[in-house]
Amino acid sequence: MPMSTDICVPISKLPEAITNTRKLADQYKIDAAIFGHVGDGNDHSILPMDVDDQKEMEKVQQLHDEMVHFALAHDGTCTGEHGIGIGKRKYLYKEHLTSIPMMKAIKHSFDPNGS
Repeated sequence: MPMSTDICVPISKLPEAITNTRKLADQYKIDAAIFGHVGDGNDHSILPMDVDDQKEMEKVQQLHDEMVHFALAHDGTCTGEHGIGIGKRKYLYKEHLTSIPMMKAIKHSFDPNGS
């Protein structure tokens, strides 16, 4: 089962992001399919992995973490289209630290009981 990435960088940084993804895939020996939306700087690379191989899953996660750190360091985001879910939750505070109180206030306005 593969992991699909969703990092996004300014279009001017996309060539560098793609080069970085290729370098990381080679470094981690992952046969990545690198593609995305060139017009908006989105990288939707596919990182194949064997879900029964814990070490391989960790290696793919490390590769993805480095891709995200690259995007954040280049005025990008961990998620260009697909939002923050369980898999990207750990990046939320790094990317949106100053926006968290506003997000909580918006959630509270829709869900005052916190459920």
